[in-house]
Amino acid sequence: EMWERDFWTAFLDAMARHRYNVLSLWSLHPFPSLVKVPEFPEVALDDVWRTRAKLDDTFSFAGSDMVRPEMLADHEVVKRMTIDEKIEFWRWVMRQAADRGIQVYFFTWNVFTWGAEGKHGITNDLGNEATKQYFRASVRELVKTYPLLAGMGITAGEGMPHNMDSKVKEAWLWDTYGEGVRDALKDEPQREFRMIHRFHWTAQGDILDAFKDYPGPFE
Repeated sequence: EMWERDFWTAFLDAMARHRYNVLSLWSLHPFPSLVKVPEFPEVALDDVWRTRAKLDDTFSFAGSDMVRPEMLADHEVVKRMTIDEKIEFWRWVMRQAADRGIQVYFFTWNVFTWGAEGKHGITNDLGNEATKQYFRASVRELVKTYPLLAGMGITAGEGMPHNMDSKVKEAWLWDTYGEGVRDALKDEPQREFRMIHRFHWTAQGDILDAFKDYPGPFE
């Protein structure tokens, strides 16, 4: 349903009718179906899949097993579309939202690399330089590809070790999301792009310190 225009027309009409003005879309790792990243060309995904494997309630709340081998082994293609068609589709969704006075945000967890892991040396290891470069470039392309995107939500949460110093977590988020947004806004410094940092498994002071140089609104 998420990839059908009729669904979004009806959904956004209902939001407007009930005076909702923010749509937040949540994904552990949305970039492969949203952007093309020149430095990492193998990551972008064509088509829409769903698994035929039976789902249950044993998935980890930490998000570590959300894509299991048996899910990929037994799947079907529910919609044929290129990454360019996906980009055009989400631009259309954001235009429909804007026409109704609704702002769109993407929220992610960190660090998950479903769909990208194993390509171009990308892993879910925070210390992997290829992973950091991939996230920074993906955030840059997300901001540039979608002029109507209002902002992003981030967290130093499920995809990071529980016992890791929050200063280290926040440094990683700045080096990827913070710098990625700043890279994108170099070409349009007047654009307002809001970052919403979920207060989850980290310290407020470390968040504020890491993002003190962020160029736009920050919450």
